[in-house]
Amino acid sequence: MSLTYSSYLTTLATLTAIPATDLIGCIIKQSNANMRANELNDKRVSGKTLTAGEEAEASALRNLAIAIKAIRAKSDAIEAMAQQPSASADSLWS
Repeated sequence: MSLTYSSYLTTLATLTAIPATDLIGCIIKQSNANMRANELNDKRVSGKTLTAGEEAEASALRNLAIAIKAIRAKSDAIEAMAQQPSASADSLWS
């Protein structure tokens, strides 16, 4: 997986009708995705069965979480570097 801000936006956009195009949009969409994941999890925990559509949605949300974790891990590694790279150092993200 290519870990870029653009790929994160694309992944987030697959879960919503309107793609996020800036940081605030990403934060809002991530928050909404997190809330929906909680709703689906609460349904399961209460003993109810998810519909096929909800199972697909839960799977997409898990994939989003995996992508976000990978981006955070790569970001942490870049931040830990002795000399901080320029903001445009895209080669560090692959």
